[in-house]
Amino acid sequence: MSIEFHRQRMRRSKSNIGVTLIEFLLVVSVAAILVQMAIPQLVNAHKNAKQTQALEHVRRVADANHSYHTRFGKYPRTFDEVLKSGLLGGLDLQDGHRQGRWTAGYSYQYWSNARRYFLRCWPDYVGYSGDSSYYVDESQIVRASSDGLAHSKSSPQR
Repeated sequence: MSIEFHRQRMRRSKSNIGVTLIEFLLVVSVAAILVQMAIPQLVNAHKNAKQTQALEHVRRVADANHSYHTRFGKYPRTFDEVLKSGLLGGLDLQDGHRQGRWTAGYSYQYWSNARRYFLRCWPDYVGYSGDSSYYVDESQIVRASSDGLAHSKSSPQR
């Protein structure tokens, strides 16, 4: 084999080392398609986590109110009484205000007299922080609604 043949072979192999523009664009487009498929799934998972957290908060408040009623023979008049009783174990949901990580993108409303109470929560941004609102009263049945605020006639949540 001649030296000239080896030189030509080296030139060809050096030119094949890089990636062509078509290959690069193909890889970028496949990556873009995968990202487009993943983002909605991540948003839905985030929203479902917030809804689950809000539902768990409603259940915890219902349990705390039931325990308070068992201990004192009446329902707490304000949410501060529930908090001061220590029955919530650190959960803090200021009425109608978002207060840090506990609210999970939901607003809460608590109302009570000595014989009855209700807690209602709804998403701050429907579609982003959640789709469902929740309601619980002295029956301790958590009710959910996807159209506006849940109330005593909404369907029970299991």
